[in-house]
Amino acid sequence: MSDTAIKHKIAKNLNILKHNTGFSLTSSEDETEKEKSNEESNNVEKTYKRPRVETSKEEQKDHEESPEDLKEAEQEPEDNNSNNFKKV
Repeated sequence: MSDTAIKHKIAKNLNILKHNTGFSLTSSEDETEKEKSNEESNNVEKTYKRPRVETSKEEQKDHEESPEDLKEAEQEPEDNNSNNFKKV
């Protein structure tokens, strides 16, 4: 086969690839720039927020009472020997 016949077949196959799969020949620099810009745009779009949790009236009462409980706990001295394990 001559060089022109080989080049013609390569060009024909590339055209088929372009139309069927969106294949394109680009330089690696162009591809890295596209990937970087895609990554940057993906980072901007991704903002995850925690779902808001509604509290019941009972839980709200518990939260209101808890500051008093904390004050009482601070006033009570801690017993260093009352750990959850036994000393041998």
